[in-house]
Amino acid sequence: MGKRQSGRAGFTLVEVIVSMTIFTMVIAGGLTGVRQGFELVDSSRHRTRVAQLLQSEIESLRTLSWEEIEALPASATIDIDTQFEFDLAEFIMRKSTI
Repeated sequence: MGKRQSGRAGFTLVEVIVSMTIFTMVIAGGLTGVRQGFELVDSSRHRTRVAQLLQSEIESLRTLSWEEIEALPASATIDIDTQFEFDLAEFIMRKSTI
């Protein structure tokens, strides 16, 4: 008949712990990358929206006549009601006097 093996086949406790540690580090790194990617997309979305709002304000100023532009105050605060939170919720536009 066949010969019996004296040792058991399988992994030792140290090998299992080391492999679990490496696996955990790889998963944590991947999740960190995904989280940072979502933050980057969110920040880009807010910056794009702010740029669109500013472009809209500039376009509305372009439609004014010279008399209307000269009648504008030297500085004004514009409150923009938005549905997102961003550091630049209030913009100050200044008319340069020449």
